[in-house]
Amino acid sequence: MRGRVMSAHTWHTQGAMGGFNAVNGLLMDVPWMTVPLLFGGTGMLFVVLMLGSVLLVPLRALYVRGLPAEALTR
Repeated sequence: MRGRVMSAHTWHTQGAMGGFNAVNGLLMDVPWMTVPLLFGGTGMLFVVLMLGSVLLVPLRALYVRGLPAEALTR
């Protein structure tokens, strides 16, 4: 990937990171929110999402066959 495609990829990646940093900052303004609770909760959410995606389509099948046709039509 070169040029404009890579530029758009970089822009989206950095925008997502900045957006999540803003959400974390807003959540820390909630009186009962603590850092371990915030980071522990988002870490557990990440683990659940990643395990769900790996259990849904094994990585080896994804690498060998590519994306399923129904995923491409969404």
